Amino acid sequence: VSTDHPYCHPFLPLYYEECPIIVQVDFWSGTWEEMFGRRSPKYRNYNGLGQFSFFTFELDDKGRFYVGFEIDPKVYVYDRGFNPLHSFGMKGHDMDTTYTDISIQGNIHDPDNLRRVRDITESDRSTKGYYKSLKLFDDMQMLFRTYSKNQQTDNDGLQIYKKEVLIGDVPVPKSFEVVGYSAPYFYGQINGNGDAELLQLYRFKILGNYEK
Repeated sequence: VSTDHPYCHPFLPLYYEECPIIVQVDFWSGTWEEMFGRRSPKYRNYNGLGQFSFFTFELDDKGRFYVGFEIDPKVYVYDRGFNPLHSFGMKGHDMDTTYTDISIQGNIHDPDNLRRVRDITESDRSTKGYYKSLKLFDDMQMLFRTYSKNQQTDNDGLQIYKKEVLIGDVPVPKSFEVVGYSAPYFYGQINGNGDAELLQLYRFKILGNYEK
C-alpha cells in the first residue's frame, strides 16, 4: 500500500518512518484487518526519494515475507507477523545509485512541486539503477531478482540466489522477469509490450543440482 496525502508523501522523511507497506484484508468482507511493515532503513539516508519508493514481495510456504526495495541490495525476510528475521543480498553489476534527493516543502500538489517531482523522477528512473521483480521457488530454495542498470544499457540484470546465497548474476533483456518453472526449465517473459500485442517468452536452465 501507499499514500498520497498532500503533507505525507514519499518525498518526506516522515513517510518512511510512519507509513506501513502491507495490509491484511479479510477476503469475504473486504475490510482491512491489520497494517504492518516499513520501508528499508536505507531511505533514512535521504530526505525524500519518492521516485524509488516502490517495493515487491513474495510469500513462502510458511507465510514468511521476502521483501525487496528499489534502492536496497538486501532482500528482507519477515515472519507471518511481519517481525524481521534476517536479510541477504548483493549489489547488482554496473548500477549507478547516485540518486537525486528530492526534498519537498509544503503541499506536494502545488504546481511547482509537481513539476519538480515529475522532471527529477523521469530523469532518475531513466539514468539510475534500481531493483525490480522478485520470484521465489520455495521448494527449491531459489529466489530470482531483476534489476535495472539504467535505460541506456542494452540489458537488465538477473540475480539468482540458492539458499539465500548468490550463485549467478547475468544479463537479461530489458523488462525481463522470471514467472514460473516446469521441469527442467525456468520461464521468463518481457513486460511492457502490450501496445504491440506481443508476448515474449524465454526458457532457460541452471546447470547444477539446483532442485535439492
